[in-house]
Amino acid sequence: MTTRGADPRRIIVLSDEPLLRTVLCEAIERSIPNAVCIPAASRAEVDNELASCDIAVAVLDTWHDGTNISRWIGRLLMRCPRLGLVVFSETPPTFAEAQRSGRVTYVEKAGENVSMVVEACRRFC
Repeated sequence: MTTRGADPRRIIVLSDEPLLRTVLCEAIERSIPNAVCIPAASRAEVDNELASCDIAVAVLDTWHDGTNISRWIGRLLMRCPRLGLVVFSETPPTFAEAQRSGRVTYVEKAGENVSMVVEACRRFC
């Protein structure tokens, strides 16, 4: 939902599950004024969208595909210093330093926690 005259708050949602991407994007756009959600199915899509660093928040539904998620998240934070990250995962992340910085929030992956993802996004917007 965008308000006339206000700058949109771009939020990218990464998940390999199309239904989850849709649910998260709809909840975010319905609940956060001026939110514009960008669904992404791969890390490459996130990297492309973040090229200009005009994304306010990245919601990352992490899954283990053989790559080092902590290292990738560290690169995202270094490349875009104002980016907020919401990690939506079944297992807590191992990047404590980034969490202490206040730029990363962890939300346990469970169906009832969609509202917690929205609240974490709102904090960064």
